[in-house]
Amino acid sequence: MIFVEVHLDTPVLQEALTSNADAVVTVEEKRALPSGVVRFLFWACSENFETFEEALETDPTITSPSVLHEVDDKRLYRVELTETGKATTVHQAYVELDAVMLEGKGTDEGWFLQMQFPDRETFKEFRTRCGEVGVDVKLYTIYNQIDSSTEEAAYNLTECQQDALLAAHESGYFEIPRKVSLADLAAQLGVSSQAASERLRRGTERLVGHSLVERANK
Repeated sequence: MIFVEVHLDTPVLQEALTSNADAVVTVEEKRALPSGVVRFLFWACSENFETFEEALETDPTITSPSVLHEVDDKRLYRVELTETGKATTVHQAYVELDAVMLEGKGTDEGWFLQMQFPDRETFKEFRTRCGEVGVDVKLYTIYNQIDSSTEEAAYNLTECQQDALLAAHESGYFEIPRKVSLADLAAQLGVSSQAASERLRRGTERLVGHSLVERANK
């Protein structure tokens, strides 16, 4: 099993997204019905939903847009793909290849997807099929699935380093600005600030050495 992060240059929803550059859509569901209709549900965030919805009405890749739900600053839409949209959608390709889209986000710069494939050959076939319908696929990241029982060993982390990194991530230590100080994080771990700092530094060094340096040398 492999995981990939890719950028897709597809026209689906692009007219609506480029007309409202702040808009971001996140795929909720895409389904091909027996009738041949491809139904597409997505969440959208925008500072101007009126402009976005006007653009949905004229986007040549979709039809019948409707709002299903609204929560805070985002709305859930349902649309159907037109023949133009279906001609460039890659939905059927990854379904037939037994792949899974874990996350899909669309902006005025295109679509950014996180996907799971059975193997590298299947992903290669997916790229071929995308090319056949004029959709360019840019690969950002590809990595193999790591079994949770061996993850610590695979990254060569000690248990203390893993605990420190996870605690730092969950408490917001890596955010800008930081939500907790090093002293607060150390107190949470029950160690001194120096010990916490060393665990973070050495753990980060091992993660970078495993995930980035080894990948760059392949």
